[in-house]
Amino acid sequence: MKVVLKKADEMEMAINLKGAFFMSQKALPYLKQSEHARIINTSSLAGRMGGFETCMAYSASKGGINAITMGMARQLAKFHINVNAVCPGTTETPITKAFSDEAMARLLTKIPLGRLGKPEDMAAAVAFLASDDAAFITGHMLDVNGGMHMA
Repeated sequence: MKVVLKKADEMEMAINLKGAFFMSQKALPYLKQSEHARIINTSSLAGRMGGFETCMAYSASKGGINAITMGMARQLAKFHINVNAVCPGTTETPITKAFSDEAMARLLTKIPLGRLGKPEDMAAAVAFLASDDAAFITGHMLDVNGGMHMA
């Protein structure tokens, strides 16, 4: 198997992985001053299990998000900074609206709850991780995917 790195793959890695890492790094001095600091990364189902329809660079970048989430959670716990990630499954977006009926039907057979996620589902997960109810949760990947991945 020959893997060819394309410019788009490099951009995928830079935006998804480097962006999250360097943003957290720049925010750290401010987060250390907070009593209830949270870092909530956006990962993906693809980062947990390789994806169904996504490119390899996307899956790898999101897997990297999971790794830095756990690493940062361990290293930043002494500063009382919780670090978690939300791992959405396929979600209703302009991209999914462009899927053919056949592609959507195939995809829905892989989702036990039988529907795509909604942006509100992801927002609720982030709000939970940012809340006091999640004060004792760190280093966790919160799967929000209708049962596509159960770990």
